[in-house]
Amino acid sequence: MRKASRTGSGRGSKPFPMTIDQLCDVSPKVLEKWYLDHKAEFNAIANLLDRDLKQFAKEGGAHRLAFYSVRVKEKDSFLDKILAMRRKNRSILKKRYGDFVTPDILVRDLIGARLVFYFADDLDFAFTYFGSYPQFNVEEVEFYEAITDASPLYRESHRDIAERLKKFPNCKKPSTKDSAYESYHFQIRFQGEYVQVRHQVPGAHKSAPEESQYYKTIEKFPIEVQIRTILQHTWAQSEHRLNYSPGKRSDDVAVGDPLFREEFLCHKSILWAAEHHQRVILQQFKTLHPSEGEIRDLSADIGDRSRFFTSDDRMRIDRINEILHKNTPSQVLIQFLDFLKDVRERYLSDRFYVLECLDDAAKWGRQRLILLLFGYLLLRGDNQTKKRIVGLFARNGHLVREPSGVCINLYEHIRFLDTRFRWQTKGSGPNTFFSDPLVFYRAAGSYFAVRNYRRCIHLLEEVLKNNYFQGFKCTERTSSFLNKKHFQRKLGEYYWRAYVTDKPKDHADLRSASKWLLKAVSSKEGPQSVEDFRWENLKAAALALTTFMFRYLTQEPPNWEEFGRNTTRVGRILGDERSRFVNEKTDADSLVLQGLAILGLANGDRVSAIKFAKRGLTCASQKQEKHGFASYVCQEVLRLIQVVNLPRPQRNIQSRAALL
Repeated sequence: MRKASRTGSGRGSKPFPMTIDQLCDVSPKVLEKWYLDHKAEFNAIANLLDRDLKQFAKEGGAHRLAFYSVRVKEKDSFLDKILAMRRKNRSILKKRYGDFVTPDILVRDLIGARLVFYFADDLDFAFTYFGSYPQFNVEEVEFYEAITDASPLYRESHRDIAERLKKFPNCKKPSTKDSAYESYHFQIRFQGEYVQVRHQVPGAHKSAPEESQYYKTIEKFPIEVQIRTILQHTWAQSEHRLNYSPGKRSDDVAVGDPLFREEFLCHKSILWAAEHHQRVILQQFKTLHPSEGEIRDLSADIGDRSRFFTSDDRMRIDRINEILHKNTPSQVLIQFLDFLKDVRERYLSDRFYVLECLDDAAKWGRQRLILLLFGYLLLRGDNQTKKRIVGLFARNGHLVREPSGVCINLYEHIRFLDTRFRWQTKGSGPNTFFSDPLVFYRAAGSYFAVRNYRRCIHLLEEVLKNNYFQGFKCTERTSSFLNKKHFQRKLGEYYWRAYVTDKPKDHADLRSASKWLLKAVSSKEGPQSVEDFRWENLKAAALALTTFMFRYLTQEPPNWEEFGRNTTRVGRILGDERSRFVNEKTDADSLVLQGLAILGLANGDRVSAIKFAKRGLTCASQKQEKHGFASYVCQEVLRLIQVVNLPRPQRNIQSRAALL
């Protein structure tokens, strides 16, 4: 049941909210006046959404999104829908909408948007966008399926999408229509406070003065967003033409005849087959033709990013870089602020601290490096360092007063302008991708600090799916984390953290965590250092074992067969290192000890498993790892090891792995 919004505060709208009985008796002129009183607000919301979706299309890539559209519902259509509702049973309306209603509660698509993608695999970009970006609040998700999970045509891809959508709040159960209509509907609202803050960013969003007056009340009205593939859209348009005639509103009239419906669904089955084969061909194409986009050389080292500065200034930046490598943020900040005092007039404008949008690549290159240094100090600095930086930004007009918030703003601003410059070069020669893996990695780190794991997932998946590492140069130091193996492991970790912390828990996250961790274990594209490569493998294998344990041993009864089969795939990596960690004086990571404990359990050695699990818990507690997450997981692993029933006969996973 939806509560009535306070849209009655507008001029001339005092009759609302009203009861269902009053609504059924009110004159259409009152409804028309309400619509006209709020039309300017509808247009302001639609225009802001249109600008955001235009940026989303650029970030997501034009090769994914076939097209998008935004519209405000016409007055006649609005009145038709309200009047049609008045003909329904009043008791049903009261049960559904409550005692008091406003027109925007009854007509949820006053502002509507539609995103149409070429392939079903790309729908998740839209799901993540609306679920993760702070300007949107997802109130409800509704999706229509033509193939139910009871059908032999139901595929794993359908299940993945359904499980992905179920993690949104107020996600309804899938619905079906006789017309085989398929689409995904999101009911969203803008976050008014966030929009006001964003509106202060100079040049970021060119808004007409008459629009900005509505931003304080922009969250009043809901928006319906329809997301579908281009084949689903083709069918929806055809079905709409058959079922809806001008001046007459009726659901599924054309398919009411059984014989016609059978013919109707035969044609739909052809589209299902086409979409399936389209998916198969796409996967084959990706295998045979990996991404060949020309990627601009943006080394992870500060030295190469300083090419827009003079030679003298570059020498000073190199000295700052040397201090930065020693992990002394307070010393870095002192040197850095001295540098800024000297170069501010030459390189920084008065609006630098409020994150202005620039049009000149050289100016942006200089400001970009300075923002990257500020971002790193906010991520890695001590509390005093963070406080000084936030104070500096606040004194110069930045609205956010919290270190993690400033850090997120910095990295998202860098991504925003990088995307802008990337697309400005589209018409001049080959398309140059200005996509820096370091920025995505640091942005994920800033969201990690506020436990927004969904946003972390979105950022790292974009890097891996688009292969932003191609042509990217790293030093040996920065290659320890700017590589595919590390990103795959971190992505698996973020999925794992999302599974542990979200309520209710979504097992799709657990499967995704296992998938990416297995990719990390098998990946050859890792750190240049042999020792760093070894540790990446150990951590990925240990975390993979943890996900296997929670997937297969927490169910009743425990699935030892699947647990053993999956553990065999990574058990040897930890088994080969086990002898090094038997000595309790050996320095070890809590995650690796946790993995060894699970491996001991897989081998049927509960005593050894408990011993390693307790060491892992002690290690996590001593290091006081962020959010206490590691300690919590170690406690859960220890508890499971102590209570789970071992199978008979025992399976020696280590021996099986050696044979393989």
